[in-house]
Amino acid sequence: MTDYAYPNEHDFLADNARLHKIADALQRSDAIAPEMIEAALSRDPEDSRLWFLQGANLASVGKFDTARQAFLRCTSKEPALHAAWFMLGLLELFEGHVNEAIVAWKALDALEPNDALRLCAHGLFLLVYDEIDQAAERLRLALQCNTLNPALNEYMSATLKSIEERDTRPDVASANPATHRHLLLAGYASSTARH
Repeated sequence: MTDYAYPNEHDFLADNARLHKIADALQRSDAIAPEMIEAALSRDPEDSRLWFLQGANLASVGKFDTARQAFLRCTSKEPALHAAWFMLGLLELFEGHVNEAIVAWKALDALEPNDALRLCAHGLFLLVYDEIDQAAERLRLALQCNTLNPALNEYMSATLKSIEERDTRPDVASANPATHRHLLLAGYASSTARH
């Protein structure tokens, strides 16, 4: 995890407050949120958390190429920000780029075997290859293990429901777009690499 050189504790807390305001504005779909991110990035282009929020915002409005670039910039600045690797892989999977999703999710191998992000990524990977029963098992375990990210549980539950209703491989990209937006933005809130 990168240690940011804040001049004093007050500045550090103020910076966290700014990040929380941006994330809250994004969750509310506030029209000014993208401008808030841009302004923050112009002041601190090295802050990986801002690039994460930028990627989440861009992905949520369908700007996948620029979202991909923002997530890549985030992960290059903060390789231990596992939520960003997960979201990058999820974005790649939504776009049908399975190999790129696998590459992004390789970073999750550093997590504990029962980490919810790792289990969810593995479950989605198994779905791609029609390993329905094993995928459902991984997603159920991820649900049990996840205590930090309610949006991830919503997504996994919806995917499991789709599996159970169809008894076939669901289209992971066809879920409600609002769920995708919420999931992408919630990755910031659950990140253990927050400062």
